[in-house]
Amino acid sequence: AVGAIDKRHYTEQGRQVGSALHKGIELINNGVELDPASIDQLVAPHIASYRKWREATGFVPVWSEREFKSERLGLIGHPDCLGTLRGRRVIIDLKKYAPEPWHRLQLEYYRMLVKEREKVDGIAIIETKATGAMAVEHDAHDATGSDDAIAALRWYRWLERAGKLKGKDTA
Repeated sequence: AVGAIDKRHYTEQGRQVGSALHKGIELINNGVELDPASIDQLVAPHIASYRKWREATGFVPVWSEREFKSERLGLIGHPDCLGTLRGRRVIIDLKKYAPEPWHRLQLEYYRMLVKEREKVDGIAIIETKATGAMAVEHDAHDATGSDDAIAALRWYRWLERAGKLKGKDTA
């Protein structure tokens, strides 16, 4: 979303670690046992952090890293995973740092996309820890979430039609 993401916090190394973390957790969620020697030292603590959270909460993944597209909403998204958490079907978004305000909108878009095809009861951010400590769960649900997401999408579409978006300002 335009102006919502402070890009100063994102580096190429951070992007690579995040991609490796997501791939590792996708494999774990699909029942693949990872060889510890194959996991990068920057990624390993985050993987351990997720595993501790998953074991402590009993989270059972249904799917990981799927693409969802909605012609109605004009959106495409790639939620990290959906699974059963405390008896509820919850979309999980993995972050290797504390959640930022725009993450709630990101998850709300995922919820809207997935809900067009299947049941979703909630959304949560799982903040993995570089220390390997158990991940922290952040409930991303907000009573006004859908309204905020639709309003932000309408604002973006207006900026797009008005020719106010320039190059990479769209991320």
